[in-house]
Amino acid sequence: MKHVNPPAVRGIGSGTVKTETLILVAFICLVLGFLGGVAFGVYKTTSIQLPEGAAPAEADGQLAALRQETLSKPDDPESWARLGHYFFDHDQPEAAIQAYEKSLSIRPQNPDLLTDLGVMYRRNGD
Repeated sequence: MKHVNPPAVRGIGSGTVKTETLILVAFICLVLGFLGGVAFGVYKTTSIQLPEGAAPAEADGQLAALRQETLSKPDDPESWARLGHYFFDHDQPEAAIQAYEKSLSIRPQNPDLLTDLGVMYRRNGD
């Protein structure tokens, strides 16, 4: 039986490119593309950190409205849950825990709030 060399791909001019070389170049391009995508993703998701205690004016207004809602409807579990979600989203686990516990004291056995409460306890180190 005759030995057959692997197929070659025609290159520029009359030369050929070995299949192994073509696979290696393709692999290197994929790796570089992946690394470039990761670097770009990190660059795009990096946000400007506000000083501790600082918050955008819109967030301050939203927090004030949520607090007012819990004052005007202290027995509404949804109001307390929304306040807890605000604190959850703004990485304030202690405040979120208090709001979630208040909501659960009014309407216990809410599986979504129980899950969020557990996440906040974990984030708080409890």
